[in-house]
Amino acid sequence: TAQAVEALERGERLLSDPQNPEPAEHGILLAWKGLALHLAGRESESIRALQQSRTFDIEGSTAEMVARMLGEPMETARS
Repeated sequence: TAQAVEALERGERLLSDPQNPEPAEHGILLAWKGLALHLAGRESESIRALQQSRTFDIEGSTAEMVARMLGEPMETARS
């Protein structure tokens, strides 16, 4: 689980480049990072990643799907 978090954090650094032409990809990556953080027991960071996901992935479908998988209220992904 820690390796998954590390890999997703590396991906986040790559996608956080302001020149990134695909901001939705960053949002999708953040949603999956939220799942990995949850599995690692880092709940507050998980919720934050899901919320940040919406900044990039305007539709927020991935964040909402991950929130449902985690049993989180949909507001977690929408905040």
